Amino acid sequence: SLVVHCCRYVSVDVGVGIAYHVAVAFIDDVVAIAVVEAYVARHKVLACDTVGGKGIECSIGCLFRGGEDARCLISVEHICGIAYCCSDGCTADSCLNGLLTVDGSFATGGATAVVLILDGWSAPLALLAAFGVGALAGLCTGLLHTMLGIPDILSGILMQIALYSVNLNIMGGANKAISVDQYKLIISQRYLSSALIISLSFVFVVMVLCYWYFGTEQGCAIRATGSNPAMSRAQGININAMKVIALAISNGLVAMAGGLLSQFQGYSDINMGRGSIVIGLAAVIIGEVLGSAIFGKRMNFMIRLGFVTIGAIIYYLVIGLVLWLQMPTDDLKLFTAIIVAVFLAIPYIKGKAGHSFAAAARKGAKND
Repeated sequence: SLVVHCCRYVSVDVGVGIAYHVAVAFIDDVVAIAVVEAYVARHKVLACDTVGGKGIECSIGCLFRGGEDARCLISVEHICGIAYCCSDGCTADSCLNGLLTVDGSFATGGATAVVLILDGWSAPLALLAAFGVGALAGLCTGLLHTMLGIPDILSGILMQIALYSVNLNIMGGANKAISVDQYKLIISQRYLSSALIISLSFVFVVMVLCYWYFGTEQGCAIRATGSNPAMSRAQGININAMKVIALAISNGLVAMAGGLLSQFQGYSDINMGRGSIVIGLAAVIIGEVLGSAIFGKRMNFMIRLGFVTIGAIIYYLVIGLVLWLQMPTDDLKLFTAIIVAVFLAIPYIKGKAGHSFAAAARKGAKND
């Protein structure tokens, strides 16, 4: 009855969202989901006739973000309403349960690429093989968590430990060198200008492919799982499968990045992936903070991907500044942790200041 009452005065999709949030405010989240699910089961249409079949996604957008944002989901440009309404969740959120695998899969990609090139493979094929090996590592992490019931963080730690031995077996030792004079590599630090252009081209291609993929039905389901697993399960999404797929894709990309780095520096090393988690998190967090500060709610998924790249560049610029100031190199990890902590704290402090009672009082006094 709550949903019907709300839908009587506004559109169906907006009414569902309003009813959901009212139920959350006065009852609890479980009851709110049950109310909306009962309404969805009884009224199958949900304004699909008016938005070309996107009404269901639009209503799901109300559940995640509220009626006001849900009206934006009707646009066909967003392909699937779940993708836009879960843009705050970001793709990486669905991979947090296997985050620690990154340190191992980065080195695995580098080791695979170098060994295959030494065995006579072309550099592009070796890079694709590195992606496949990294995806396999992410797949194993996801299966450890979803099928065997191992806790999420522990599954990542176990896979990271296992990959250390795997990398040693791939290289036959702690490191493996490769020379641009003897093999045709994609990039090399000997040719910095071309390496920069090729690296930026890789980033652009990956951004475009990610934007396309996460606009598909499966990609939207992955992003929805990362934003709100409980609500995604309520909408019939197999969240375990989405976690496994997301982990496979993310670790495959990480391994491909490791393959590029090993070609650039001319060798692969067993410890080359150490600290990759911090770098990845710093890039996402810095990019998120800067993007939100500039675009606010207008920041779409493509802009978000671009700011992740900008965040990685800014992170290394800050590290370079620390070294340029001739600060003790022994404290570099400490400075890195401080930088990440500061950017992590900014969204929380900003959100707390914007929603505090003191801020509301100041706003009310200003209006008076």
